[in-house]
Amino acid sequence: MQKENDLDRNPENQEVPGEDVLWDSDQDAGLEEQAASPQEAPLETEDESEQPPQVVPVPAPAESKSRGFFRRLLRWAAGVLIVFGLGLLAAIFLLYRPEVQKAEAARVTAQAEIEQARAQVADLEDQVDGLKDQIAALQPLEDANTQLLDVQDGLNLHIAILDARLDVATALLALAGQDSAQALVILDQTGATLDRIGQFLAPEQLNTITSMKQRLELVLTEIEDDPYAAQSDLDVLATNLLQLEDALISQ
Repeated sequence: MQKENDLDRNPENQEVPGEDVLWDSDQDAGLEEQAASPQEAPLETEDESEQPPQVVPVPAPAESKSRGFFRRLLRWAAGVLIVFGLGLLAAIFLLYRPEVQKAEAARVTAQAEIEQARAQVADLEDQVDGLKDQIAALQPLEDANTQLLDVQDGLNLHIAILDARLDVATALLALAGQDSAQALVILDQTGATLDRIGQFLAPEQLNTITSMKQRLELVLTEIEDDPYAAQSDLDVLATNLLQLEDALISQ
């Protein structure tokens, strides 16, 4: 009785239901881990064998002084070229561009002036055409005016010939009356009359006037010393004037 009571009081000596089952499950888990561990070790070895070999960096050789100098020189040259290029661009925009704009403005102005000049030329050509039309309309009148001028010149020539003939005839009458002084006065303007006749004659007829003037000068030198010779020369001069008149009338 006492032993049974002791067992009842001491719970450690009592069997716990399910304790054997729990221990068995833990023991099985440990055995499974021990069984799996020999298989995992070779896998880790294979992973380590598949990793690529590590590359150890090799230090670059030290740069020589001359190479460093040329590299710095190239950098400076590149910098100078860049600055020069920027300066050139600035010069183009600051200097060349305004000149181009001025030239363009001058070209536009010149083009406008040319167009204006062309318009003026066209206007003047129209005016010239109008004047030509007016001239063409006045051409008949001009022809008539030319004919009238020719008639007037013929009349003036005839009048001048008649004046010269009158002077010669009057001088002959004075010489017939033995009045040499009166004959000289009458013939004083006859030379100018012959010059006036020559203004209306054709160039091929000027020799006739030259001959008449020479005959008149001979008469003027003969009147006082030889009135009869002067009278004879005056008759020749009168005949020449009459022939010239007849030739003009026949035309």
